[in-house]
Amino acid sequence: MRDFHIDVTSLQNLPTCSLSIAVKGQPVTEHFNEQDVLQTHIIVDPLPLAEWMAANWWRLRWEPEKENLTTEQQLDWDMSHRLASSGTGYVWPDLTFISDDFAINCLARTTSGKFSKIRYIRQLNEWIDAIFFEAGMDEFLNTTAMANPNSNLAVLWQEVIDERRDVYATKWRKLEAKAGYDAGEASDALIEGLQSYYPIFGEASVEELSSENRSDTVLQIAEGLYSSLQDTSEEMRPDLVGFQEQFPGLLVNGSSPPWKQAANTAHWVRRKLGLKASEPVTNERLLEYLDVGKQVFNQHRKTALASAGLKKDQARAMVLLSPGRETAQRFALSRLLGDYLYTYQKDDSQLLSTTHSRTNRQKFQRAFAQELLCPYEGLLETMDTAQPSEESLEKSAELYKVSPLTVRYTIENKQS
Repeated sequence: MRDFHIDVTSLQNLPTCSLSIAVKGQPVTEHFNEQDVLQTHIIVDPLPLAEWMAANWWRLRWEPEKENLTTEQQLDWDMSHRLASSGTGYVWPDLTFISDDFAINCLARTTSGKFSKIRYIRQLNEWIDAIFFEAGMDEFLNTTAMANPNSNLAVLWQEVIDERRDVYATKWRKLEAKAGYDAGEASDALIEGLQSYYPIFGEASVEELSSENRSDTVLQIAEGLYSSLQDTSEEMRPDLVGFQEQFPGLLVNGSSPPWKQAANTAHWVRRKLGLKASEPVTNERLLEYLDVGKQVFNQHRKTALASAGLKKDQARAMVLLSPGRETAQRFALSRLLGDYLYTYQKDDSQLLSTTHSRTNRQKFQRAFAQELLCPYEGLLETMDTAQPSEESLEKSAELYKVSPLTVRYTIENKQS
């Protein structure tokens, strides 16, 4: 069984063919047709789908889901990630592809048949390794392009193949896609400007930063962060004795979900702090572990991101937190620690950044901070229930010095 497969039969009888899409063996194209007969394949011309996939290959593979998008930006994101956008008169499944770098979330929803007599009935929310997603797309695109050698698809797909073989072109397209641009759409000034920060922030961190939003302001964010971090004097030096032995391959290949790895890492830090499952992390304990003064909470420089850091070497990093409530600053500082551990001796990342995107790295940070500050097992002990009241949520938030929303997210995420 292939994790992602698009099967096309009778390809020689174009334009219409029998086509099915399967995710981990589940037929996403399963539907009731116009005669109300259940089928797993659809009769369509595969060219529109293939052209849509080829045109959006870089964004499908590398662009994460983002928050705080404008209506126009969200529409643009949907057009590049929702299968129904391939259009041309056919009724396609409501299937969305969302990358987090290492894996692709395939999200399928049922359709009501309100605008068509065809009703898709398969609902799923599956994560597949990005390598298998690439393989499934490549097989379908190669087959369809070969059957249509004089088509626009053949030209478009060959361009993608050539770019993927070129290291420089791949880096350019990847950065462009993460920033939310179609291939060739971003300005040279933006991409070259971001690449100029490779020696300072590291390639992986610049790519992470570019995922923050879809606009040229991302370059201004990079410039502002560098200036602010140069001015700060606050350094953290976390105790990492034994870390490399405990996590020799932490998050280098996406072998397990980021939230699971984040929880394991947070438990390791809590053990280093000598904490029981239900014991809160005090400011004193947190600052002592990071070897940073309490004045880190009193910096008054506004940053473009919630918080940021810049490694000076593998043992220490400059840190800068935006002004805010104590709970927000504790969470931000914990996210920076999570990012420090995520990138520890694994890549060239020098910039520690907290963004609104949902990359593997950002998911790890958030899950790490949640489990470090308010561990799930501890919450269950203190609340004695998995369905807490609002009053119970607020009491737990006060105990662990986090926001009630963090407590709610921790419980909901674990239960789901």
